[in-house]
Amino acid sequence: MQTKWLETLQRSWNILAQHPKVILPKLVVAALYGLLLIWTAQNLPLLSGEKLIDPIGIQQLARFSVLSLGLSLLALIVDILVNAMYPVIVSQINVGKKVSLGKAFGQSLEQAPRVIPLNIIVILLFSLVLAPFLILILFSKFIAGESAAWAVGAGLLGMGLIGLLMFVGFYFSNTIAVIEKQGVLQSLRKSMSMGKQHFVDV
Repeated sequence: MQTKWLETLQRSWNILAQHPKVILPKLVVAALYGLLLIWTAQNLPLLSGEKLIDPIGIQQLARFSVLSLGLSLLALIVDILVNAMYPVIVSQINVGKKVSLGKAFGQSLEQAPRVIPLNIIVILLFSLVLAPFLILILFSKFIAGESAAWAVGAGLLGMGLIGLLMFVGFYFSNTIAVIEKQGVLQSLRKSMSMGKQHFVDV
């Protein structure tokens, strides 16, 4: 088990060493999120305090909220498409082809009608399932009173275990959607089935 994990880790490192450009899409995504955080941090102080009371302040807040949501969705879509590139890149390497980020991104775009809804559904499922545990942690004093520490521990344990199970269950979904070109529900079902079979390896 440990040997197989080490072999996978070594293979990943070898791919990165032989094809260092494969990290570029991830760097672009990281830069995009970084710029979004910087922009948000710079604009938030302008929308605080007494400015939110007057109509102009409310308009500015509404404009900022819409723009922030739009930019966040754009960053998320780019992130999803970039993640969908990597099954294609690994496939190129496995068959001995030259690694082409352009072709990988092009194939990712072709599968966008499958990949984007798939990842949004996965994010929503994670949010819905883990939300009760997060609420338990944040409001532990109100929910459990003097046993707040136990409530926090139970919340963290629940988030960790359920989050791990869901991660393994949906681990293969992108690869199935991109490489096998299966639909959203089919990809989720097959991914959960493969997750059960390869739980230890994942």
